[in-house]
Amino acid sequence: MSIIEGVVANPYRYSLHRDAKIATLVYHYSGCFTFKWRSILINIANDFENGKIHTKTECFDAQDLDFVPHAKFKGVSLKHLVTGAMTGGLISSHLVRVEPGCVLDTHIHEKNLEIHEVISGSAKAMVGEKEVDYLPGVIGVLPAGVPHRIAAGEEGIYILAKFTPALV
Repeated sequence: MSIIEGVVANPYRYSLHRDAKIATLVYHYSGCFTFKWRSILINIANDFENGKIHTKTECFDAQDLDFVPHAKFKGVSLKHLVTGAMTGGLISSHLVRVEPGCVLDTHIHEKNLEIHEVISGSAKAMVGEKEVDYLPGVIGVLPAGVPHRIAAGEEGIYILAKFTPALV
Protein backbone atom coordinates (compact mmCIF):
# COMPACT_ATOMS: atom_id res chain seq x y z
CA MET A 1 0.00 0.00 0.00
CA SER A 2 1.32 3.47 -0.87
CA ILE A 3 1.36 6.43 1.49
CA ILE A 4 1.98 9.97 0.26
CA GLU A 5 3.28 12.45 2.81
CA GLY A 6 4.05 16.12 2.24
CA VAL A 7 7.21 17.89 3.31
CA VAL A 8 6.17 21.07 5.15
CA ALA A 9 9.22 23.14 4.18
CA ASN A 10 8.41 22.77 0.49
CA PRO A 11 4.77 22.31 -0.48
CA TYR A 12 5.85 21.12 -3.94
CA ARG A 13 7.86 18.14 -2.69
CA TYR A 14 6.26 14.86 -1.66
CA SER A 15 7.56 11.47 -0.64
CA LEU A 16 5.92 8.27 -1.79
CA HIS A 17 6.77 5.41 0.54
CA ARG A 18 5.96 1.85 -0.37
CA ASP A 19 7.45 -0.99 1.63
CA ALA A 20 9.91 1.17 3.58
CA LYS A 21 11.27 3.94 1.36
CA ILE A 22 11.39 2.27 -2.02
CA ALA A 23 10.67 5.43 -3.97
CA THR A 24 10.63 9.20 -3.69
CA LEU A 25 8.08 11.15 -5.68
CA VAL A 26 9.00 14.76 -6.41
CA TYR A 27 6.33 17.20 -7.59
CA HIS A 28 7.91 19.97 -9.64
CA TYR A 29 6.49 23.48 -10.09
CA SER A 30 5.83 22.55 -13.72
CA GLY A 31 3.21 20.06 -12.60
CA CYS A 32 5.26 17.00 -13.53
CA PHE A 33 6.04 14.11 -11.22
CA THR A 34 9.46 12.47 -11.19
CA PHE A 35 10.20 9.17 -9.45
CA LYS A 36 13.57 8.50 -7.88
CA TRP A 37 13.80 4.74 -7.50
CA ARG A 38 17.10 4.68 -5.59
CA SER A 39 16.47 1.54 -3.54
CA ILE A 40 14.94 -0.36 -6.43
CA LEU A 41 17.78 0.64 -8.78
CA ILE A 42 20.40 -0.54 -6.32
CA ASN A 43 18.57 -3.86 -6.30
CA ILE A 44 18.62 -3.93 -10.11
CA ALA A 45 22.42 -3.48 -10.08
CA ASN A 46 22.63 -6.32 -7.56
CA ASP A 47 20.38 -8.45 -9.78
CA PHE A 48 22.81 -8.06 -12.68
CA GLU A 49 25.77 -8.79 -10.39
CA ASN A 50 24.13 -11.96 -9.08
CA GLY A 51 21.78 -13.02 -11.88
CA LYS A 52 21.96 -15.85 -14.37
CA ILE A 53 23.29 -15.91 -17.93
CA HIS A 54 21.59 -18.41 -20.22
CA THR A 55 22.92 -19.58 -23.55
CA LYS A 56 21.51 -22.21 -25.87
CA THR A 57 23.45 -24.94 -24.06
CA GLU A 58 24.59 -23.54 -20.69
CA CYS A 59 23.61 -21.45 -17.67
CA PHE A 60 26.10 -19.36 -15.66
CA ASP A 61 25.76 -17.59 -12.33
CA ALA A 62 26.87 -13.99 -12.69
CA GLN A 63 27.97 -14.01 -9.05
CA ASP A 64 30.69 -16.50 -10.05
CA LEU A 65 32.16 -13.91 -12.43
CA ASP A 66 34.62 -11.47 -10.91
CA PHE A 67 34.77 -7.76 -11.51
CA VAL A 68 38.00 -7.15 -13.40
CA PRO A 69 39.78 -3.88 -12.57
CA HIS A 70 40.25 -1.65 -15.61
CA ALA A 71 43.87 -1.72 -16.77
CA LYS A 72 44.15 2.08 -16.98
CA PHE A 73 41.51 3.69 -14.77
CA LYS A 74 41.52 3.41 -10.96
CA GLY A 75 38.11 2.70 -9.42
CA VAL A 76 36.68 1.29 -12.66
CA SER A 77 35.90 -2.41 -13.05
CA LEU A 78 33.99 -4.64 -15.45
CA LYS A 79 32.11 -7.89 -15.07
CA HIS A 80 32.05 -9.63 -18.47
CA LEU A 81 28.50 -11.04 -18.55
CA VAL A 82 28.37 -12.04 -22.22
CA THR A 83 31.58 -12.42 -24.21
CA GLY A 84 32.38 -12.73 -27.89
CA ALA A 85 33.13 -16.42 -27.33
CA MET A 86 29.43 -16.87 -26.52
CA THR A 87 28.15 -14.88 -29.51
CA GLY A 88 30.57 -15.66 -32.31
CA GLY A 89 32.15 -12.24 -31.76
CA LEU A 90 28.96 -10.37 -32.65
CA ILE A 91 28.17 -8.70 -29.30
CA SER A 92 29.32 -8.54 -25.70
CA SER A 93 27.67 -7.25 -22.53
CA HIS A 94 29.46 -5.95 -19.45
CA LEU A 95 28.42 -4.63 -16.07
CA VAL A 96 30.63 -1.56 -15.59
CA ARG A 97 31.14 -0.21 -12.08
CA VAL A 98 32.74 3.20 -11.52
CA GLU A 99 33.37 3.91 -7.85
CA PRO A 100 32.24 7.24 -6.31
CA GLY A 101 34.36 10.13 -7.52
CA CYS A 102 36.34 7.99 -9.97
CA VAL A 103 36.63 8.56 -13.72
CA LEU A 104 36.54 6.29 -16.73
CA ASP A 105 38.65 8.82 -18.59
CA THR A 106 38.49 9.77 -22.26
CA HIS A 107 38.95 6.80 -24.56
CA ILE A 108 37.82 5.56 -27.98
CA HIS A 109 36.69 2.20 -29.32
CA GLU A 110 37.75 2.50 -32.95
CA LYS A 111 35.78 -0.51 -34.20
CA ASN A 112 32.96 -0.95 -31.68
CA LEU A 113 29.50 0.56 -31.41
CA GLU A 114 28.83 0.89 -27.67
CA ILE A 115 25.51 1.21 -25.86
CA HIS A 116 25.32 2.31 -22.22
CA GLU A 117 22.26 1.59 -20.09
CA VAL A 118 22.52 3.36 -16.73
CA ILE A 119 21.01 1.12 -14.07
CA SER A 120 22.17 2.75 -10.83
CA GLY A 121 24.00 5.83 -9.56
CA SER A 122 24.95 8.95 -11.47
CA ALA A 123 27.74 10.46 -13.54
CA LYS A 124 28.65 13.26 -15.90
CA ALA A 125 29.47 11.75 -19.27
CA MET A 126 31.09 13.25 -22.33
CA VAL A 127 30.01 11.68 -25.61
CA GLY A 128 32.09 13.38 -28.25
CA GLU A 129 31.67 17.09 -27.44
CA LYS A 130 28.30 16.63 -25.71
CA GLU A 131 27.95 16.52 -21.91
CA VAL A 132 25.26 14.11 -20.72
CA ASP A 133 23.87 13.54 -17.24
CA TYR A 134 24.00 9.79 -16.73
CA LEU A 135 21.13 8.85 -14.44
CA PRO A 136 19.14 5.63 -14.11
CA GLY A 137 17.13 5.02 -17.26
CA VAL A 138 19.48 6.97 -19.54
CA ILE A 139 20.76 5.13 -22.61
CA GLY A 140 23.84 6.37 -24.42
CA VAL A 141 24.57 5.32 -27.99
CA LEU A 142 28.25 5.75 -28.86
CA PRO A 143 29.23 5.11 -32.48
CA ALA A 144 32.64 3.60 -33.20
CA GLY A 145 35.44 6.15 -33.05
CA VAL A 146 33.66 8.62 -30.73
CA PRO A 147 35.68 9.71 -27.67
CA HIS A 148 33.80 9.33 -24.39
CA ARG A 149 34.35 9.78 -20.67
CA ILE A 150 32.37 9.00 -17.49
CA ALA A 151 32.94 10.81 -14.18
CA ALA A 152 30.98 9.06 -11.41
CA GLY A 153 28.99 11.06 -8.90
CA GLU A 154 29.02 10.61 -5.14
CA GLU A 155 27.09 7.31 -5.35
CA GLY A 156 29.23 5.83 -8.12
CA ILE A 157 27.52 4.37 -11.16
CA TYR A 158 26.60 0.98 -12.65
CA ILE A 159 26.22 0.77 -16.42
CA LEU A 160 25.24 -2.18 -18.56
CA ALA A 161 27.54 -1.68 -21.57
CA LYS A 162 27.06 -3.58 -24.81
CA PHE A 163 29.54 -3.67 -27.68
CA THR A 164 29.24 -4.76 -31.27
CA PRO A 165 31.40 -6.33 -32.43
CA ALA A 166 32.23 -7.87 -29.07
CA LEU A 167 34.80 -6.08 -26.90
CA VAL A 168 36.13 -9.35 -25.42
